[in-house]
Amino acid sequence: MADRIFTFFLVLSSISLLFSPILCSSSSSSLNLSLVRQAKVLFSIKQSFDSYDPSLDSWTVPNFNSLCSWTGVSCDNLNQSITRLDISNLNISGTLSPEVSRLPSLVSQTLKS
Repeated sequence: MADRIFTFFLVLSSISLLFSPILCSSSSSSLNLSLVRQAKVLFSIKQSFDSYDPSLDSWTVPNFNSLCSWTGVSCDNLNQSITRLDISNLNISGTLSPEVSRLPSLVSQTLKS
């Protein structure tokens, strides 16, 4: 009986080890997809300005991996979603694009000091 239980747990452990890389890569790819989507939104917002500070030059889609360290951007550390946008004091002119509404975790935006 003890041998059967041991064999069962050994097989179960082997199966879980077999599938864990798949689950991890799936989680990682969905995080990257989320970061790319958010980067596209910020890039679109930047493009809608009449003029902007050079410190927003990092706001490019290929630079999506560092999105949470972009100028004026703060993220939730758990899921890397943008929660705060502070672009005050950046010599920006123009209107804020409605694209900002595509940032579902955004709870605070500071546009002018």
